[in-house]
Amino acid sequence: MNYFNLFKLPQKIELNINDLEYQYYKLQKQFHPDTYNQENLKTNENELSLQKSISINQGYRTLKNILTRAEHLLFLNKTELNLQKKIIFDQNFLTMQLKLFEQLELRKKMKKYDMQDILIQVNNQKINYINELKVFCNTQQWKLVRITLCKLLFFNKFNEKIKNYTFK
Repeated sequence: MNYFNLFKLPQKIELNINDLEYQYYKLQKQFHPDTYNQENLKTNENELSLQKSISINQGYRTLKNILTRAEHLLFLNKTELNLQKKIIFDQNFLTMQLKLFEQLELRKKMKKYDMQDILIQVNNQKINYINELKVFCNTQQWKLVRITLCKLLFFNKFNEKIKNYTFK
């Protein structure tokens, strides 16, 4: 399903979130099962409205987040993200990953729980990659979108590691 079409939005990486929310509420008002008179509905119609409502919710969650929106654009352009095989052969990126993990391990050994500088470093990198992602999507360079998206997903997982470590 093309969620951009469902919400009547342009099929691009940068969206007006207010437009998305407006279309979401409009569609939910139209298709949410609770808005129908349950006594007058046939079971089939009720089930169809429920399925439509589920699709609307999935589409909203997908398009609201730039990473899942990029993944949806990849899907629509027949480029698989393939999370099982998301190995990135970029020497600079691999070196950066190693340095981040080394910093984290060093802090664990020293029992130093302040991760603010690492978080700033990671967030700055994420900003750079999000900007790249936008450019690659706008120029329809889907292979580069896939690679950049994998890098961003790494940063999300790394942020989770930091949060889990920080709040233990």
